[in-house]
This record gives sequence, C-alpha cells and structure tokens, in this order.
Amino acid sequence: MDRKLLKIRKVKPEDAKNWFILVNKVWRDAYNHIFPKEVFIEKDNRVDEKVKTFTDNIKNDNKNIAYVAEYNNEIIGIMRGCINSSYEHFNSDYADLIALYVDPKFQGCGIGSSFKNIFEQ
Repeated sequence: MDRKLLKIRKVKPEDAKNWFILVNKVWRDAYNHIFPKEVFIEKDNRVDEKVKTFTDNIKNDNKNIAYVAEYNNEIIGIMRGCINSSYEHFNSDYADLIALYVDPKFQGCGIGSSFKNIFEQ
C-alpha cells in the first residue's frame, strides 16, 4: 500500500452510502461461514434505508466522533465512537468505540491503529 494515497478524515454526509457498503463488505468477509447468504442480501438491501438516517447517527460533535480512511479516493475504513457510553454496565464516564471496520484487503496496514489513536485523543 502506498501510504501517500491514504487519507484519514472526518466523515461527511456524502460518505453515507459507501460507509454502509464497506460495513457490509467487512461483515460478509468476517461472518460468511456463519450466516446464510440471505442475511447478507438483506443487509445490502437496507443500505439506502440506512443512508436516510446517517447524519442523525454518525457525526462529529461534542459527544460523537466518526472518521473514514480513504485510499486512492475509495473508503476502505470507518471508525465511530461516542464520549458517553449508553451501555448500562458502563457508567457515563467511559467512551465507547462503537465501530471500527477496515476493508479486508487493507487489514494489517495500520489503519485500525490510526483510528484507535484518533479515538483515544
């Protein structure tokens, strides 16, 4: 991977569709031996529905963080977190890394570590 072509930036509303396409791709790669193909087809069919509420849920503000990794102008990784966890077994003093997905072709290149470093700041 040519690191000069890698860019990590805050998410934008126009990233919505590619965000969910990547999540589904990574999910399919990780779980294709567990779930039937119908599960993945259903997830793919719901992308346009999820895009409609993207900016309600995935954003950067004083409590939320969301970034994408681009390689050669293609989204290859996503990261989302929040400052106050909503899980009942955590108290509100804990941050929550909600999602971190990296395209299987780019796993092991340090993208996940870069996201983790951003989240910890």
